[in-house]
Amino acid sequence: MLLASIAFFAERIWRKRWLFPGTHLRSIPKVPLVCFGVVTLWAFLQPLSLGIASGQYPFDSTIAFAETAGTPTSIAVNTEAAFFGALQLLSHLALFVLVFAYARSPEAVSRLIRFIAITTTCYAAYGFITYISGNEKVLWFDKWASLDSLTSTFVNRNNYATYAGIGIICCLVWSADILMPDKAKALNRKERVGQTINLILGKGWILGLMLFVSFSALMLTNSRLGTAASILAILLFLTTAFARHSRPGFRKLAIFGSALMATLYFGYNLSGDMLQKRLLADPLEDARFEIYPGVIDAIGQRPLTGYGLGSFADVFQMIRSPELPDRVNFDQAHSDYLEMAFSLGIPASLIALIGFIFCLIPPLRTLTASDRLFHTKLGILAASFLVAVHATLDFPLTIPAISYILTCLLALGVSSGTFKPGASRKSPHPPSR
Repeated sequence: MLLASIAFFAERIWRKRWLFPGTHLRSIPKVPLVCFGVVTLWAFLQPLSLGIASGQYPFDSTIAFAETAGTPTSIAVNTEAAFFGALQLLSHLALFVLVFAYARSPEAVSRLIRFIAITTTCYAAYGFITYISGNEKVLWFDKWASLDSLTSTFVNRNNYATYAGIGIICCLVWSADILMPDKAKALNRKERVGQTINLILGKGWILGLMLFVSFSALMLTNSRLGTAASILAILLFLTTAFARHSRPGFRKLAIFGSALMATLYFGYNLSGDMLQKRLLADPLEDARFEIYPGVIDAIGQRPLTGYGLGSFADVFQMIRSPELPDRVNFDQAHSDYLEMAFSLGIPASLIALIGFIFCLIPPLRTLTASDRLFHTKLGILAASFLVAVHATLDFPLTIPAISYILTCLLALGVSSGTFKPGASRKSPHPPSR
């Protein structure tokens, strides 16, 4: 991704055209760009030998660590992992700019949403086929985790549940654009029903199949938080889209609610007893809650600088409580917010969250009932909500498949928020001066 971005910018400089016609870097909101740039710069500074972190570790004796890894002179405990993490952040920043440059028209935005929907459905179909054929492999590797759950090409079922949820939302955006006509098209009930039937018999059945495969894959993951966050995000999208196209009424709400409950009931039965057992299990018995106090204490030891990206696994071995059972050996903090503060420090984490929030402001501010990209903006907000909720008790943002898709969606949301009402294909952005 980083090499592709470098090649793109080199070509733009060579041709003296920074971005595609009709789009300019100055139209990108400055706050998220500056926030992500500052965080990326800080991530590159952490593995450097700055001589400011020696001895600042949350354990009583540093002798054992010094014998195995040498006395640290950089902020990052694991400098190699920290440098690789900084490169990943830089590639996300470059992808954000690339997607913004590409999404220069409403058609381009919709095209990328459909591409994501098709891609995630292909992963769901692969996972479904693998699941019913024995569920013994992840690609060509032997499956060693979540043996009773559908994980597609993922190892962790919770992370795949988030990925599948994003795909379902993109499929719903595509379906809503086709099945829900704009308010500008004045159709009576008979014409609307006829149009809907024609669409369903035409291309609509393909979208229905995509939704069926993706939703079935989601329910077969047996993920509690991933499934719950996905369903909440889907409900957010459906209820808001329904409110846009229908007047409030008991009959319509009853039909909508009945169809929704039937879908959830089908998905619940499809998952069998595994999801039910996981839902009925005591959440406090989850081992992740046993490590949160130690992670919070470690953050308190170095709240400003953090320990460097990718350093959690190394530091956790030294800060783990002796009361923890031997089976508890996490490579992740199982909370992206805690791990972000642990790795980057609290100030950099807050800056990153500010950048994330400001990416959601353009689509939210321009979300109007008459907007042709209403469903797209709503889907971007719903998908962002899904990842934000799941990140509280898990690590979806550390999975490239999820983080890169979220970056694409945020860039699409920012780009769509800069379009003028009724913008044409040739000049969707305000003219630059």
